[in-house]
Amino acid sequence: MKMKEVTEQTGLTERTVRYYMEKGLIAPHGQWRNGREYTEFDEADIARLKAVATLRELGFSVEAIRSMQAEPGLIPQIVAERRQAAESESKIANETERILSGINADDADSIEELANRCRAYAARPTAAAQNGRGQRIGHGAALPLCADRYTG
Repeated sequence: MKMKEVTEQTGLTERTVRYYMEKGLIAPHGQWRNGREYTEFDEADIARLKAVATLRELGFSVEAIRSMQAEPGLIPQIVAERRQAAESESKIANETERILSGINADDADSIEELANRCRAYAARPTAAAQNGRGQRIGHGAALPLCADRYTG
């Protein structure tokens, strides 16, 4: 099967397929004809590309996928690591959404002003940061993507 058919069946671009080939995630057969190499894909290559695409959509790195291919026994460990990373990313995304939904950016006239508004809003306690006695047990003082790097 030719590259055009592969891209149609997988929904991947030719560039992406070639990248996965370069990284060793798939190894289709090549044939030399008339001084040029022609790549031939089979059904196993299509299945592998679809699997790689699914795992990439779930945030697995090319290196992690390559490791799972080389050593299937590592799959549970790599999946657990990705799950932990996804939990952290989710917390960051939720906090980012909370901050950006809570500020008024309509009249911000500089990135410094926008950042100051974001930091100020992030420092406000959330309902989840209150325990049953009304005491603060934490707050979002550190911005999820900024932490302490950009204070001031």
